[in-house]
Amino acid sequence: MSCNVFARVPRQEHSAAIDRDIERVLEIWRDSLNASGGPFLFGKFSVADCMYFPVLTRFRTYDVELDSHARNYARALESHGTIKRWRQMALTAPSIPVYDRAIRRLGGNPAGGR
Repeated sequence: MSCNVFARVPRQEHSAAIDRDIERVLEIWRDSLNASGGPFLFGKFSVADCMYFPVLTRFRTYDVELDSHARNYARALESHGTIKRWRQMALTAPSIPVYDRAIRRLGGNPAGGR
């Protein structure tokens, strides 16, 4: 699941290994949010949330279904000022044709989430 912040690919079946990785990330998020009380993994926005933002972008790109904990976390993360500024900067980054072609081969749109 390559990282392309704005691409959108229709939901597809993943390998068992990818499904296990997705479930593990969702479990980490759920456990951290339950322990901290949220809205971020350790209560307040931290480097851990910055580390997981690219994971969330992959989940968005590949239409991974999120449970309620993950949906709430995603909303909090995407509404944080730092993340909003990062996304604004990403809008000016040039596309990388080889990655755009890979997204199109999967039936996706490289700019679908802009």
